[in-house]
Amino acid sequence: MNKIFKNTLLTLAIILSVITVAVVVKAATDLTVPSGALSGGNPVASFKTLEDIYQKLVVGTTAGTPSLSPSAGPAGTMHTTNDIYDNIPANDQVCIGTNGGTATCGGGTTVWATEDITSYDCAWLTTDPAQPAVDLATICGYDTNCAWADGACTGTPTAQTTINWYAGKAACANSTLDGQTAGYWDLPTYPALVDKYLTSNGTPSGFQTGGYWATTTYPSNSSNAYYVYVDDGYSDDDFKSNPSYYVRCAH
Repeated sequence: MNKIFKNTLLTLAIILSVITVAVVVKAATDLTVPSGALSGGNPVASFKTLEDIYQKLVVGTTAGTPSLSPSAGPAGTMHTTNDIYDNIPANDQVCIGTNGGTATCGGGTTVWATEDITSYDCAWLTTDPAQPAVDLATICGYDTNCAWADGACTGTPTAQTTINWYAGKAACANSTLDGQTAGYWDLPTYPALVDKYLTSNGTPSGFQTGGYWATTTYPSNSSNAYYVYVDDGYSDDDFKSNPSYYVRCAH
């Protein structure tokens, strides 16, 4: 009788062990880690927070490695799901299209100034973050109508149909064209200029036949920026100091 009881206890112990192992395996299976999450030895490197999504969507910055360290409290700069939702571009947003009209696009809206920039104030010139080694005195000297003296760029250039990239950036940043306040305008992006050509029948209305500066710096040479000929679509990069291209501000 004792032998039968002992055998029964042994059998129950084996069954209990098998069940325990099965439960542990199932739990481990449910805790799968996304592919690439362990890359570089960091188990959280591939996870993104809501703040990462907001910054990518609105600001355009790339997320860094998240931290799992405890925080003293919610950060004041964090954004909610409502913030993210409100900044998702609608599918029916429009881009400037044929001859100043509209064309359906999915990536947002480009607003164009109604006329080209043809003059600017030498005092508006600023340094280029993409070229930290190029000082303001050098940039000032790119225009013969400007002069560097006593730590300032002075002079007012005469009206010019084409200007260098630095002047274009400065002129747009300070422009109040079309009733806007300073800081509203900038040089258009390279894709925006290409789109302007693609959605126009020939040279866009109000534009010159020729090349226009883009704000986009050439990736492999920060001394250069892109330009686009809006009449035939030809594009390339050139020295930012070259005063051979038109400027049309955009937002």
